[in-house]
Amino acid sequence: MIFSRVLPFFALALSFSILSVAKPVAETSVLERTDGDVGTADVAAVLTRLKASTDSTLSQMNTLMDSNHANSANIVPLMHDLTKSFTTAGDSLKALKGKVSARQLGPTDSEIAALLADIIAALVTTLGRLFVRAIIFLPTLMTLIVSLDLVLHDLLVAVEALVGGVLALVTGM
Repeated sequence: MIFSRVLPFFALALSFSILSVAKPVAETSVLERTDGDVGTADVAAVLTRLKASTDSTLSQMNTLMDSNHANSANIVPLMHDLTKSFTTAGDSLKALKGKVSARQLGPTDSEIAALLADIIAALVTTLGRLFVRAIIFLPTLMTLIVSLDLVLHDLLVAVEALVGGVLALVTGM
């Protein structure tokens, strides 16, 4: 009788201990701002390429969901494409190495923030729809969303390092 009460407790403790032993999140380094001649046009060009790439992938995902053909076989590769797009954009921004110089002409900080907000809003909208429809392959989807979250974080850190204050503008939109 005592064993029937103790077994669920040990099962619960084991499940939480597995989570605590899981691989920790990779440490991200904060980019240092150095004086440079990076222009907002450089940042906007990277974000525009990212928007074109993500719009294409998100459009394919929306089409699959609208036609009720969304499954792990066709959604998982698209999620990998999204992650790759964000990784490429983050790496491109990190390669700029510097901060936006006032001498450079280009879009304003608010225009960059609007572009970034459009990318994030489209991503959240599509993933929200997918989350509702993807109950069957939810564990796989959750793993992919976590990896997408990490690369999105790296992208946001890189944008903020180059264009200080842009994330405050994004959150205000």
